[in-house]
Parts: sequence; C-alpha cells; structure tokens
Amino acid sequence: MDEEKIKKIEEEGKRLIDEFSASLDVIEKRVREEDITWYVSDINTVTRKDKEGVKKNFKECLKANAPKFENGYVKVD
Repeated sequence: MDEEKIKKIEEEGKRLIDEFSASLDVIEKRVREEDITWYVSDINTVTRKDKEGVKKNFKECLKANAPKFENGYVKVD
C-alpha cells in the first residue's frame, strides 16, 4: 500500500473518531440537562425510571454487531 493511501486512511479514521466524539458530547450534554438515565441495550437506547440497567458484556455485543473483528479490534475495509 502506498504512502498516500495510508495517509488518506489515517485521516478518514481521525475524522470518524472526531465525529463520533462530537456525537457522544451531544448525548452527554442532553443527559445532564434533562436529568435522565440512558441505558444501551444492544443497539437501542432506552430510558428507565427505576434507573436499573442491564449488565452486558460490551465487547461481546460489539463483536456481534461489528462487520469484522480481528485481533481485538473492529476491522473496517
């Protein structure tokens, strides 16, 4: 793989991480402002009045939903 392709992939990866981080910041802000508790169940977000969550292994859920998982990382082609 040539240097230009590698650089392009790295830039795209950084951009995706920045966008994801911005999305998480918005969610965190809403949770604090609205004084609610959010629990992630698989890929659905639900709010519960009793503030009791479901214990799940995040890594196993991620593996089940990721298109490819290799050496402990999500692999994106």
